[in-house]
Amino acid sequence: MNILPHTPQFRWTRWHVGIVACGFAIIFIVSLRSYTDPDLWGHLRFGLDAIEQRRIVQVDPYSYLSEGYKWINHEWLMEVLMGMAWLIGRDAGLILLRVIVTWLTLGLIFWRLVHSVKLPFIPAFLVWLCVVLTTIWFCLVVRPQLFTFLLFACTLIIIDEAERGRYRLLWLMPVIVALWVNLH
Repeated sequence: MNILPHTPQFRWTRWHVGIVACGFAIIFIVSLRSYTDPDLWGHLRFGLDAIEQRRIVQVDPYSYLSEGYKWINHEWLMEVLMGMAWLIGRDAGLILLRVIVTWLTLGLIFWRLVHSVKLPFIPAFLVWLCVVLTTIWFCLVVRPQLFTFLLFACTLIIIDEAERGRYRLLWLMPVIVALWVNLH
């Protein structure tokens, strides 16, 4: 899948490549920075518990106020992913999970701007940069909300495709909703 513009009037120059390389390098460096959210260790603990017990935990064993009562953990899937990332790579595993989800989101948005909306290079890059600058600060912590950005972008793309009379992606909506309600 080619993410480069393919309009006949566009021709990549060293200047274009340099702008994109600098933009991606700066954003990549910023996205490697990570902050610890106060809820991180709770999410991680629930994920590790679910992995260890091989089932979704239905009673919060850490709450003294609701001890023994049924509990619906709506973020269990993200917590399992966090637990797996932790077991594989500790801190670096969590950061890698965050970076992968963030870059999937940003890559999907850039691809959409260039290929489907067919913006010329400079406007597409500037719109994408605005999206990056307004969302990157929310993506510097490992939280279930990371998947909200990705799944929201997918939802908007599917709606846009349907409004253009192309319905082939609509079948993905139940899958996206099912993932979304269990990730965040």
